[in-house]
Amino acid sequence: DEDYLSATPLEAAYIWSLSSKSALGGGLKFPHSYFTIKCKKLLSARLFPGGNSSLCDSSFLKKDILYYADERNGKPTHPLAYIFFITKDKQLVLVDVTGGNDNNMLLTNKRKNLVDWINVNGGRMMYNERLLLAWSGLGSSC
Repeated sequence: DEDYLSATPLEAAYIWSLSSKSALGGGLKFPHSYFTIKCKKLLSARLFPGGNSSLCDSSFLKKDILYYADERNGKPTHPLAYIFFITKDKQLVLVDVTGGNDNNMLLTNKRKNLVDWINVNGGRMMYNERLLLAWSGLGSSC
């Protein structure tokens, strides 16, 4: 069985929904968390330029911009999150959208990688069937 709502269409739907909601409401509410962002622009960028989570560059991030992973022209896929932004409180928020359920190995691996990254960098995370969300204070290197 193929999941036709995973990958690019699902990611695009989340980007559209999150950017619209934050532009109109001035923030994004997830279960047990609220982030202040008033999206004024969408930009593609690389939070993890090397394609793995050990190298992270957050120096270019600006408030009120919703970023999505730049995977064009042969660049590697994102290692942790397809969507990311900083809040007015300088929190780095990572959002990954993955189709499937808890039995899906891709989702299980992504969740484990995100948990490992959070444990190293500090912060918190939550997840449900299709959404992985992590956030932490913005330090010198993610």
